[in-house]
Amino acid sequence: MRNRLRSLLLLGATLLAATVATIPVAAGEDVAEAGPYALQLTSPGPTGTATHNQLLGAQASTVAIDDDRMRVRADKVAFAGIAKGMRSVAIVVGGVWTLAVPDADQRFKAIVDLSKADNGPLVVDVFAWDAPPDDHSFKTNLSLRVHLFVEGGADGSPSVERPLGHPAHRRTLVWSENFDALSPKIWHAGPKPDGQEYSAAAFLSYSSTEPSPYTIRDGFLRIRANYQPQRTDPAGFGRKWTTGHLSTGFPDGSTSAAFRKGYAEVRMLLPAGPGCWPSFWLLDQDSIRNSAKTGAVEIDVIEAYGHATTSYVATEHDWPPPPVTARHPIAQRNITGLPDYSLGFHDYGVETTDDEVIFYFDGAEKFRAPLYRAVSQSPFFMMLTLAISQDWPVAVPPSGYYDLWIDQVRVYR
Repeated sequence: MRNRLRSLLLLGATLLAATVATIPVAAGEDVAEAGPYALQLTSPGPTGTATHNQLLGAQASTVAIDDDRMRVRADKVAFAGIAKGMRSVAIVVGGVWTLAVPDADQRFKAIVDLSKADNGPLVVDVFAWDAPPDDHSFKTNLSLRVHLFVEGGADGSPSVERPLGHPAHRRTLVWSENFDALSPKIWHAGPKPDGQEYSAAAFLSYSSTEPSPYTIRDGFLRIRANYQPQRTDPAGFGRKWTTGHLSTGFPDGSTSAAFRKGYAEVRMLLPAGPGCWPSFWLLDQDSIRNSAKTGAVEIDVIEAYGHATTSYVATEHDWPPPPVTARHPIAQRNITGLPDYSLGFHDYGVETTDDEVIFYFDGAEKFRAPLYRAVSQSPFFMMLTLAISQDWPVAVPPSGYYDLWIDQVRVYR
């Protein structure tokens, strides 16, 4: 096997406490002891039954991995580790389970075939339970999740020319972002261009002295929400999270990309975990400078919630000028019955016509609504955001971060 990554995955449990950690190591390094971590995330369970760790409950399980360690070739990959108190381990990639049985020293090893994986971020789940494989009688089921980054595989990005039946079929591509770099001339970073903030996390600019939430890796953009328990919020709001908010609209009212009629689509891999709130959304350009007088039309192509990763909300708002004292016109649909979009990339699209807004998931129409202010509407600019909820509980995963991965953004006429 060429250029293998050996990942050390440490799992442990007792009747009173549990530990989870992940420490990728190079071939030949020894297995170290794991320290205690918050154990989180609902597992599908070894039998396909919805089960979870019955000692600590189910929350988000993302564990940290160093940016250099996460690189892996599209090849057969060796995983090794310790599973304390466990009798079975499964490494799950793309719905394929690779089983391992720990030996007398509670160590395990498994070879996972990633040779057909696409380039870019890859979700790996590891489950362990205290019963033989496919035994329903287990009492403790532990889980962790990590993102690896595949190199040398296939290009999974869809072609510019979309197939018959897709909303972009036979349309002209007029603007695209492939994230070979992150240009301040294209993307404004920080709060919304009108200066408003709305998240329990601070939106950082490029010039912030805090760790940047923006990373470009081989044509993918990562926006990371970081939890910093010792952080002192300079704005005085007590926010312990920092994160990213990118916009093609700028505070001076200009835009690097905006459209009135057309189809816009983003390809993203969304995070899982209570409280994380990724989105792709549009605002009308005139509102940047005039929202205090005229309000705004907002189109939320997707608002996803990390506690429910098989549904998201698509919304159109007609915001009145502040203060908003009464219910405003709103068209909204909870898009349900989806595959778990925290496990892979999907396309989230919207079309604006003369008088309608049409929402799409993977090229399939999911919802349409009348376009508010259709006669006078200015062009829409686009925003990519990983917010943190301020309206419902937030789980801090063992990693201390949530990641939103974005492959590309395209606009068609």
